[in-house]
Amino acid sequence: MLMKRRDGSASPARLQGIAAGLASGVLDRRTFLRRSGLAAGAGAALGLMPLGSVRKAQAGPKIVGAPTEIKKNICTHCSVGCTVIAEVQNGVWVGQEPAWDSPINRGSHCAKGASVRELVHGDRRLKYPMKLVNGEWQRLSWEQAINEIGDKMLEIRAKSGADHGPDHQRAARLAAEQADHLKHGIHLIVVQSADGSLVVGDSHHYASAPDPFSHEQVDALILDEFRSALGIEPPPTIERWIGTYASAADRSVLIDAPEPSVRLAIVTCGAGASTGFAIGEELIASLLDTGVTA
Repeated sequence: MLMKRRDGSASPARLQGIAAGLASGVLDRRTFLRRSGLAAGAGAALGLMPLGSVRKAQAGPKIVGAPTEIKKNICTHCSVGCTVIAEVQNGVWVGQEPAWDSPINRGSHCAKGASVRELVHGDRRLKYPMKLVNGEWQRLSWEQAINEIGDKMLEIRAKSGADHGPDHQRAARLAAEQADHLKHGIHLIVVQSADGSLVVGDSHHYASAPDPFSHEQVDALILDEFRSALGIEPPPTIERWIGTYASAADRSVLIDAPEPSVRLAIVTCGAGASTGFAIGEELIASLLDTGVTA
């Protein structure tokens, strides 16, 4: 929902009345809202607070005198699409502000959005998989964690998956009504970029030598799902992209050391976008632990 901001100022008479009511302790909520509105009430309440209880917020460990680059992007915590303004110094994200010109968050952040920088640079962020065993958290390797999660999902699927009960009926209906969608692995994804453009996908094909060409039939199936889900016509297509990824049935991650100072890592289970940065950080740390230098 788009909302319009309106500029205005609180009159002295209003603020004096609110302050008197607060001081006497007889101002109820209904009278408070009727006299002033929330904005003026907040200003009067702050005026009655001692100065020692108010301090300036610090955005982060900025470097004095270093040039600051401003980057605008979208918060990744949910699908609302709030705008985030990042302050970057020497390639490091040092500060964060919400965007006043965003029609979504209008100069504010929720608690999760306000902490989005901590996901990247916070000292207390989770850096590796943990498993609760006998009441205590134990660290796991990425390969062990992905394998255990995958094995558990396969167990649940074998027990309660599409081949059992009502899910089996839905799977049969899907195969009858959208056989082509299943054949080409159509999964509808719609993501809005910072410039307002949409990334729409996608399809999945598995082969020892995948076809490098994009087929119009497959793109048409994806856009068909777009129309069905959103009820609107898709915007014009600007460009198309095909990615090729490794896939393996016997492992989730392939990690190798062809040379003492080289590490090779390939996620083979389709979760590379979620785990790639963390696995890379762990591999770099392993190289540093062994004393390898560039």
